[in-house]
Amino acid sequence: MGRHNSGSPHSGFLIALEARNMEHKTGLEDYYVIRGQKKMRFGYTTGSCAAAACKGACLMLLGKEKLTSVPLMTPKGILLDLELHDIQISENQVTCAVRKDAGDDPDTTNGILVYATVWKTDTAGIVIDGGVGVGRVTRPGLSQKVGEAAINPVPRAMILREAEEAAVSHDYEGGLKVVISVPEGVEIGKKTFNPRLGITGGISILGTSGIVEPMSEKALVESIHVEMKQHFTQGEKYLLVTPGNYGADYLREHMTLPFERNIKCSNYVGETIDMAVDMGVKGILFVAHIGKFVKVAAGIMNTHSHSADARMEVLAANALRVGADGDTARGILNCNTTDEALDILHEKGLLEPAMQEIMERIQFYLDHRSYEQKYKEQLCFHMCELFDVKQINCGLMENYSVEYTAQKLRELCQRAGKYIIGVEPMPYSGIPDMKKGWAVVKAADCENAKLIMDTWHWVRANQPVDLSVIEDIPADKIVSIQINDVWERPYATTILRDESMHDRLAPGTGIGCTAAFVKMVKEKGIKPNAIGVEVISDAILAKGLEYAANHTYENTKKVLEEVWPEVLQ
Repeated sequence: MGRHNSGSPHSGFLIALEARNMEHKTGLEDYYVIRGQKKMRFGYTTGSCAAAACKGACLMLLGKEKLTSVPLMTPKGILLDLELHDIQISENQVTCAVRKDAGDDPDTTNGILVYATVWKTDTAGIVIDGGVGVGRVTRPGLSQKVGEAAINPVPRAMILREAEEAAVSHDYEGGLKVVISVPEGVEIGKKTFNPRLGITGGISILGTSGIVEPMSEKALVESIHVEMKQHFTQGEKYLLVTPGNYGADYLREHMTLPFERNIKCSNYVGETIDMAVDMGVKGILFVAHIGKFVKVAAGIMNTHSHSADARMEVLAANALRVGADGDTARGILNCNTTDEALDILHEKGLLEPAMQEIMERIQFYLDHRSYEQKYKEQLCFHMCELFDVKQINCGLMENYSVEYTAQKLRELCQRAGKYIIGVEPMPYSGIPDMKKGWAVVKAADCENAKLIMDTWHWVRANQPVDLSVIEDIPADKIVSIQINDVWERPYATTILRDESMHDRLAPGTGIGCTAAFVKMVKEKGIKPNAIGVEVISDAILAKGLEYAANHTYENTKKVLEEVWPEVLQ
């Protein structure tokens, strides 16, 4: 509004307006999604709160200057500016807090204060721990070891980065201890998945992107995956799954199976099966209320009513299959609850045959979903036969042990038979680099298990372009190479895959030392089945297919002419 005279008759209005304009902005004001014709705001995670509080406490401890807010770059690439609350400063210790804002996502942690206390130590290095309201891990199978604070890897890395940068900016070479605490987390933690995961005493500090997107189904599915993996790691090859509270209550009150082993999958029946197949689970027993699970008899794998509500239609259709007349079917369709519909079936003497029919349909669709992955594999083998392809490239997104991964690779190679399985290390995957890649391939001990080398993956895995990296790997165990180039500055670790899928460079046009990479391959004596040019780039393609083809071809040719001209002949 500019300068104004406090004696102006409009000064009250102006002051009020200026105060409103001075309301703190976090940087998320323009971030939202549209759901149901409503604009829903983004928020930020407890991990971002903890990292920002740590940054503020470190800067105030080392700089001896009180701050009101701090900037924080999230893994998603969104820059936040977060206010600091409840600041307590002493000579060798500072405590401050950041208030969680979940945006328009329903979140039990919304509005809570996440504290960081930082003090200097005599021992070099930075130690991160959890205090009051941050849970402790009591069972194996999670990303944290038993006894550690439930601060997930990405938030922990964010906290560490902010502490390190604060120390560097103030030329501080001593040690720091950072304790994250959430006083309200003690009670909130009881309402989360944490007790089921063996995390006691509070909440987990979470967030892979630092940002909360409203009504994120991904976060819930990831929680289910964590719980499944924990049970599987503990030796449970057959999983006990309850989609909802009714199923869980029935399991506890009427069945002799161990209730503590049940995993809640909510509405995500399909995703649960997919994750189980990928994990190597041998079987699943679902214990569920008919009101939710009857939908599966129609092939509906997300049982939330917002996705599909065909309860009465499924019941009516299957009643017709076992002899119900039209009036009975119409009566079922007019019911409000499945209990009412079951009463009608019971009255007509059709309850048992209808339930038998529905169970067969449910089993059909569950089997279809679980075998879908294997069907895709067989389809892949068939296409290799049709097109005379001799090599199948594969990666592994899940992070399992070398022994378990090698076992699964061995099984895949046996099913593949004559086809070569090329394992591709990718820095964002369960096989991030050549070291683990070779360990897995070596342990699998299959003639048709081999490795792939890709320039982009090589550089982003922080591997030097040096023969020492592959000196222990026989040359004939590297089946093919893929060449491209990379930007100097990588994407954030949590979204590195996005860079891989959208933002690569043509060979020789970045900092990836494509020529040196190809020279290393040549000097190793590798005779690749194929030299692929894998330039995946939205920016290059945006200039047209002809430009992309010519640009990639010319730069690839230039690199190969320089260090390996023989392959061009």
